[in-house]
Amino acid sequence: IPDEWMSDERRFLLLLLPFNLAALGLVQIYSAWTMLHHRASATALARMTESVVDRSTSCLCAFSAAIHPLGLIAGRLVGSGAAAYSLWRASRAHVSTTRDSRPDVRSLLPVAIRYRHFALVSSAATVCDSAARQAPALLLAFLFSPAIAGYYALAFQVVNVPLLIAGDALASTYFQRAARLRATPEQLTHSTAKLFRSMLSLII
Repeated sequence: IPDEWMSDERRFLLLLLPFNLAALGLVQIYSAWTMLHHRASATALARMTESVVDRSTSCLCAFSAAIHPLGLIAGRLVGSGAAAYSLWRASRAHVSTTRDSRPDVRSLLPVAIRYRHFALVSSAATVCDSAARQAPALLLAFLFSPAIAGYYALAFQVVNVPLLIAGDALASTYFQRAARLRATPEQLTHSTAKLFRSMLSLII
C-alpha cells in the first residue's frame, strides 16, 4: 500500500484487523462445538451478548471525541471477544457436568471441518447483508458529508439492536435444528418456512 494512502490512524486500524478476525474465528469454532453438543441456549446467549456489547461499545465511543472514529471497529472486536468468552465458559460448564472432553485445537479442528458448510453459507449471506446495510451510509457520505453518514450509522446501530438480538438468537438455534432435521427434508422445509414467517412479521 503506498505511503501517501496510509495515515497513522489507518495503519493502526489495519493492526486491529488480525485480532478481529481471530475473535470471529473463535466464535465460529466454539459455535460449531456447541452445535455438536446440542447447547442451543449457550449459542443464543453468546450471539445476544455479542450484539449488545458490540452496539454498546460503539455508542459509548461515539460520546468521546478522541476515540469515536474507532467506535465501529472497537465494537466488533469487543463484541466478538465477549461472544467467544461466553462460548468458552459454556464449554467449560458442559465439560464439568459431563464426561465429554474439553475442547482444544485437536478436537475443535474436526468439528470446524465437519460444519464448514455453515460457514460457507453464512459468509455469502454476511457479505450480501453487509453490502445492503452499508450502501446507505456510503451514499450519504458521497452526497452530503462523512459527518452525516456517521450520524446515520450510529442511529442505525441503536435502532437495529432489538432485531439483531432476536435474529442472532434465532439463527443459532435454527442451525442446530437444521443439523438434526437434515435427514427429513419435509420437516426442515416446514421449520424453515415457519421461522421465515415469524422473522418477517417481527421485522414488519
